[in-house]
Amino acid sequence: MKYTIVINPISGDIDKRKLKTQIIKLFEVNNIEFKIYETKQKDNFQELRDQITYFKPDRMLICGGDGTFSLLSPILMHFEIPVGFIPLGSANGLTADMNIEGSPISIFKKYISTKKTAKMDCLYINHRFPVLHLADIGINANMIKDYDKDPNRGWFTYARYALQHLQQVTDFRVRINNKKDSIFSKGVMLGICNGNTFGTTGIKLNKISKIDDGKFEVVVIKALRYSNLISASLSAINEEWNDYENYEIIQSDYAEIELDKPLQLQIDGELIDEYDKITISIKPKAIEYLVI
Repeated sequence: MKYTIVINPISGDIDKRKLKTQIIKLFEVNNIEFKIYETKQKDNFQELRDQITYFKPDRMLICGGDGTFSLLSPILMHFEIPVGFIPLGSANGLTADMNIEGSPISIFKKYISTKKTAKMDCLYINHRFPVLHLADIGINANMIKDYDKDPNRGWFTYARYALQHLQQVTDFRVRINNKKDSIFSKGVMLGICNGNTFGTTGIKLNKISKIDDGKFEVVVIKALRYSNLISASLSAINEEWNDYENYEIIQSDYAEIELDKPLQLQIDGELIDEYDKITISIKPKAIEYLVI
């Protein structure tokens, strides 16, 4: 069994040098053949593609945030490599949907021993940008835009910008067409969901999203008041607290979205661009992943 291990050195605030040393020791002790690839800024991953072509790994393990995983999804689909995810980012929403728990090195040990796999869907925005977990427009995307400029990483920096933007909420109008119906709404955030858990908060944007059901959910959060924030926070403990009356949820396998003004889009924690029109499609069971 051969492994390609991809590490994003700037994701989250964990010491990657120490982790890299632990990984090398773990794989050498277990006599497992492996190669490590560290991502770079504005990486087109051609070097990684070449490495996979010649090394021919049986599995890939990705150490980073949801965005790292999402950016690598075209490579996973092209080479049809089963993948494991070691969450090191600031939000890591995929961890709940993939049932990942434990310290990074304990997760590595679980992946080495597991033989079980499953498959997850991949969404596409504008037939170009892959989404494995969540994309959104509005308050959260604006917050990530500021967070991305900060040299400091990690959960506390992420939380600081979240609190800052909660005080600067602006709304927008949106039309959603899923070939069956046209829905007009107004909101402060629009979520595009393959999974349903918002980062590591435990807060769910809806009750029905699954990463393997061949559908996605468009969620419009209509307003953001202190009562909504309290309900959302309590929902991390008990989902029944969530104020779903403040949400408009549309489930589909295709949708076209029109906004009244260009707004920032983020996908799995990565900034894309500003758009006033987007399309969403889905490739069911596109990526094979390791189950632990």
